[in-house]
Order: sequence, then structure tokens, then C-alpha cells
Amino acid sequence: MASKNVLKIIPLGGVNEIGKNMTVFEYGNDIIVIDCGVSFPEDDMLGVDLVIPDISYLLKNKDKIRGFILTHGHEDHIGALPYVLREMNVPVYGTRLTLGLVDIKLKEHGIDKAIFHTVKANDFVKLGVFTVLFAQKSLEETLDYVVSQGLEAVEIGTGGYPGNAHCDPAVLLQDESKLKAFKKAVESRGLIISALSCHGNPLHPQKEISQPFHENFMQTIELAEKLEVPVVINFSGCPGDHEGAKYPNWPVAPWPNDYQDILKWQWENKVIPYWKEVGKFAEEHNVKIALELHGGFSVHTPATLLRLREAVGEVIGANLDPSHMWWQGIDPVQAVHILGRAGAIHHFHAKDTAIDPVNVNKYGLTDMQSYTQMLDRAWQFRTVGYGHDLKTWADIISALRLVGYDYVVSIEHEDGLMSVDEGFKRAVQNLQQVMIREPLGEMWWV
Repeated sequence: MASKNVLKIIPLGGVNEIGKNMTVFEYGNDIIVIDCGVSFPEDDMLGVDLVIPDISYLLKNKDKIRGFILTHGHEDHIGALPYVLREMNVPVYGTRLTLGLVDIKLKEHGIDKAIFHTVKANDFVKLGVFTVLFAQKSLEETLDYVVSQGLEAVEIGTGGYPGNAHCDPAVLLQDESKLKAFKKAVESRGLIISALSCHGNPLHPQKEISQPFHENFMQTIELAEKLEVPVVINFSGCPGDHEGAKYPNWPVAPWPNDYQDILKWQWENKVIPYWKEVGKFAEEHNVKIALELHGGFSVHTPATLLRLREAVGEVIGANLDPSHMWWQGIDPVQAVHILGRAGAIHHFHAKDTAIDPVNVNKYGLTDMQSYTQMLDRAWQFRTVGYGHDLKTWADIISALRLVGYDYVVSIEHEDGLMSVDEGFKRAVQNLQQVMIREPLGEMWWV
């Protein structure tokens, strides 16, 4: 049976005239109003200072009005608000700048109880996936499959450890037609690219290893700018313990004191200088860097991320992955709060970890056994909901919203007990139950 509700679009101003823009969208028992502007009087309107829209229809239906949505802060789009809000106290949605202009205007008219909701671009969390899961599929097959599962975003590997099965920066940067075709393949399916990922060790002490990682990273940043992708993901890397070292050295103990000396040398001579240079390059290309907090690398905890961010700047943030927090003994919810309050979460991975209560007592959380030794390991990666319950994941999603994160939750699947397809689908199903998608509502009880 067809729905009895129809969408009504009712222009109350702005049609065939300059100014007093106001359009009503009504569906069922809900009304939203786009803009609320004024126009200026014609020569024959003697004694008239401003002309506002006829709001008699809104007054008759004010119980249905869910809010005013402002497109921008010009007078012909916001100027009538003081006169309208005097008659009805409903929420107003707009950008920070637009609402700032409205606030000044309302105060001039003695109105100080308006309900404002600041809106940013793409101001709701999208669910996406790290497409390296589907390296065996073509780009087009992968994108079609992602869309079929109801996802809205893709994170695409461009090299390093994840590989570049779907996106080779060196090729796309040299061929404009291939670049356009790549972009069209994503956009034509209604998807966005949340991030380009090239996890590697650009600080590896052996140049023949670090240099390809570095070059791939630089190309990925350039490609991100051309594709208008705001985030590039990488590891911080881990250097050796002196200039002549052959292998990375990851100090994680304060004593013996040698480890403190190594840590100091690494950060002062390698970590900070490298990321200052790369951070400047990323800023010049309008790209943010999201470092994944991963054991084995210099940046692996909220504290080490904030340390680097303080030295380099806000271009550095986290690709926060709860799975790496759990096995380090860090509560992901608290990690969200620590980093989120600093505005330091640039991207988010959805992956779970199960800790074996018996094996952890034997091997500890820094278990060095191969991931393939699942029966004996202290911990192992799981798909979302198979390491921690959905209440825990609901707490994580709520914490993200609380600290203002409104970007993408990207599924990463590394579950040794499930196939790619099953693990991915279970993650989607579980996350769909706890995702918070709608814009914030009015606190009607306040």
C-alpha cells in the first residue's frame, strides 16, 4: 500500500524576486524551513524599512516545525529571523559563521533564547570499509559490492603494507584520464573516499626500505589533493637506535637506562624532524595525516600521538583503531576522549580484539607469536562484535559523537576465524545496530 504522505514544497518568498528567501518542506507531520530572509522595499513602499515573508502558514503549523536550516549568512537568507523567532522558538541550523551573524542580529532585537545547532560539512558519521579486503576483486567490483552492503565510504590502499591493488598513485598522477576515470568510478556510485592509506615504515634505518615507503607516501599526499580526499593514513615509523643501525628498535621500557637514551635519540633526531618536514608538505597540499597507533612504531599510544602533534602541529592526528588499544591495555573509550578533546582524531578504524584470559598470563600482551598461532596467542584480531559486545561498541560510537567526531567509521577486517566476506558482513551488521546517524536533536527536557 502506498504511503499517504506526500512531500510538499511551499515557497513563502524568494520566487521571482530578490530577497526574503524562505522555502517550506513538509512531509507528514514534519516541516523544515530553508532560510528566512528579508528584502528591501520598492520605491512605492513609503514608510517601509524591510519586507519579510508571509509566515501565517508557519504560525498555523508551528507544532510541525522541526527547525530552520540556513544556507548562508546574507540578509536575504537570515534577516527575517528576529521577527519570526519572536513568534516561535524552534531550532536553527547553520555553520558557525552563519549562526554567529544570526546571534548578533537576535541580540540587537532582545532575543537571547534561540536554539542553535552548528553544522559542519558532512556532519554525520558514515560507515565505510578499507578496501584492501577485496584486493582479489577489481575496483569496480569492489565498489559495487560495498554499495550493495549499504556502505557510504571507502578507504583505499595506495601502497606500503596494504598494497595498491585498486589505486597506484604513480600511475594516476601521470595520466589525467585514468585519474578522472578513477574518481568517476567512486562518485558515480554515491561513495566518498574517506582516506588513502599507505602504511609503511618511512623511518626504517635501511634507506633501501624507508625510501620507497617515503616516496609512496609523498605521492599519496599529492594524489589525495587531486582527488579531494582530506586524509592520508600511515604509521609513524620506527627508526634504529643509532645512525648505523640496520633494524628498527622499539623501546617500551624505562630501564635499563639505555632504552631512555635510545628513545630520546630517536625522537630528537628522526621522528620529529621527519614529521615536521612531511607535515609541512601535507599542509601545502591541504591534506591531514592520520597516524595509526600501532605497536612496533614510535607513535603507538594516545600520549605518543599527542607528543608528536605538539611538535609538528594539527596536521598530525590519529587513525584510531580500538583493536590496537585493547591489546596494549588501553580502554578505547578513554582513548577517544583523550584524543577527541584535543581534536586529534582524523580517521577511525572499526576492528575488534579478543584477549585470551589464559594465554595472556603465559605470553603477556606483547605476545610475539605469529598471528597464525591463534589457539595459543594471548590476543587475536576479530571482526566487530566478536571480541567485545555491542554495548562496548555503542559506548565507543557514542564517545566519538560526544567529542565531535563526525567523519567515517572504516571497517578493517583481519579476523583469522572468518572469511573476508563473512567477517565483513558481520561487522556491517553489528555496526549498523550501534551507529548514530541523525543530526543532534533538541534537548527538549532542558
